[in-house]
Amino acid sequence: MRVPGPFDVMGSIKIPIIGEAARTMKRALALVALSTLLAPVSRAAINVDDAPRRFSVAISGRASPGRIDLDQNGDVTYTYDTDVELRIPVEKSFSRPHVLRANLFFNYPYGRSDTWWAKIIEGGSASLLYKFTSGQAFTYLTLTDPPDTYDNYRYPPIQTFDLRLEKMFNLSNTHAISVYALITNLFNTKNLRSYGDIFFDADATKNYVEKGEVSTVDGFGYDISYQTYYEPRRYYFGVRYSF
Repeated sequence: MRVPGPFDVMGSIKIPIIGEAARTMKRALALVALSTLLAPVSRAAINVDDAPRRFSVAISGRASPGRIDLDQNGDVTYTYDTDVELRIPVEKSFSRPHVLRANLFFNYPYGRSDTWWAKIIEGGSASLLYKFTSGQAFTYLTLTDPPDTYDNYRYPPIQTFDLRLEKMFNLSNTHAISVYALITNLFNTKNLRSYGDIFFDADATKNYVEKGEVSTVDGFGYDISYQTYYEPRRYYFGVRYSF
């Protein structure tokens, strides 16, 4: 569609259209053309009465397929979680119902005793920290579970003991040096962080829930054992100068 210019021919008469009038007519003709082109599409694709319901259904479902199959002809088949047992390896909302921290602290000051063993431990301190945290929740539904169930399984709780030993040496009334050793996860507890490749191995969640199996390889066969458990026992040493 051609938009009329400043001078256009209507029959055999030239009518000048200038300034703001020309711009207004161009906008009006453009809007008429656009509405004419989009009217059939909007009527066919949009049902105004049904739009709110369709939107709510879309956002409450699971968009990612639970399984993707590729046959020998290269055809892809998507199986969504609404068609098989539902599995969401990450929690729908943050949930740690139990978090506990307990600290046992011991300090032996200077000048308490003149015995030889007191001279060794005076100025020393020991701290034992215990931490307990509920495991992350995740969803795994069988065919008998209600479809609106979420976070019905949980990782084992995380438990650690951290030990800190410190000894202070006074250099003067205002200066001191402290040496310390920190041992995290004192008893080398295996705290589960991942039971397998939850994104590319479709059976990882099922095997963990039904068989208790923890996979150490991903969906492509590569080793992922480094991310199976949280950090093992570690040792840290340091020096602190106070003045």
